[in-house]
Amino acid sequence: MKSQLIPGLVLLAISAAAQSLPTELPPPPGVTVTRVEHLDFGQDEFSYPNSNRTSEYVKVAGHLWRAFLKGDQTSLGVPSWKAALERAGWQVLNQTPGNTVARHGDWWAKIGLDRLTLVQRVEAEALQLTPPGEKIEELKPNQDVPYITPLPNTTRKIWKTEDPFELKATKDPEPRMLGPAIYLRYEGAATLSVVEVQTRYSAALQQAGWDVVRSDSGGLTGAHYTQHGRDIWVKITPFGGAYAVEVADLGAAAAQDKLAKALEDAGHVALYGIYFDTDKSTLRPDSEATLVQIQKLLAAHAAMKLEIQGHTDNTGTRPHNDTLSRERAEAVKTWLAAHGIDGGRLTPKGYADTKPVAPNATPQGRALNRRVELARP
Repeated sequence: MKSQLIPGLVLLAISAAAQSLPTELPPPPGVTVTRVEHLDFGQDEFSYPNSNRTSEYVKVAGHLWRAFLKGDQTSLGVPSWKAALERAGWQVLNQTPGNTVARHGDWWAKIGLDRLTLVQRVEAEALQLTPPGEKIEELKPNQDVPYITPLPNTTRKIWKTEDPFELKATKDPEPRMLGPAIYLRYEGAATLSVVEVQTRYSAALQQAGWDVVRSDSGGLTGAHYTQHGRDIWVKITPFGGAYAVEVADLGAAAAQDKLAKALEDAGHVALYGIYFDTDKSTLRPDSEATLVQIQKLLAAHAAMKLEIQGHTDNTGTRPHNDTLSRERAEAVKTWLAAHGIDGGRLTPKGYADTKPVAPNATPQGRALNRRVELARP
């Protein structure tokens, strides 16, 4: 059954069952509950005036019910509801025909002209994730990712490889394109809500040592893992009753044996695990996993010489991009030289935006064009 969405209500998957409201919220005489829909874990926002005569806004997450009501104008009116709520021990916080708000302990209610929302505040059930280890895991087809445990009572329906996926961190001005990646889709009961997926995974990832770079209320979660020299990104996107997991292990993609093969086969390889401060040539600490793999590659192949190429998108002027791309390539050389590689084997060169690998017309294309490449001279 398709549910209608109440404005401000964060839920996309609802169980519509023939059930009554919890006894904590007794309707007034003359009011009939025609249908009750329930979420195991949902979220809604309640607004009411405070002592300063401004509006207070409170988001409440927990067990959520939505009811549709029938009755005459008197029984559905504010005075009738106010009397029923106060008899049951509720505190009425707001009294308007379209938005009567009341609270009773951990219970919150929002009552409109013909429907209401009821939330019992509870914490989301904790999810335990095993952190990625020092050794790169083999992500096998049609198997779960070992460090992204699926939610209980969900079933994996899709497993496939995919091109780089887009992830825009909260503090990033533009999205990143991360890959190659794998995509998994899990499906659960209709009562699995968007906000439950987001809340449980966001907390579990933080607990397991991930840096949660994005966590939208009732939306997607993005995280980056850099411990033990790893460089893994995950994006979790919930739908109604289902969610997708996308994983890009950039550290595994930059492993020295893969770099060596790419250089042998194609003569060059693009790296997306080297990160700089925005519009600067300052290497970020989370670049180390990829830089270490380049260092290991060069240490294992003593005769190998490489051109280190800096590439930008077409944002900014050509002179600026020439300088920026060259200085970024030089920063990589400087790091490698400081870690035991003879600088004479490395030639840094900036190409600005002269060698795009994608159209610069979109944020996704620009993200792919901002890269460091290694090339055989």
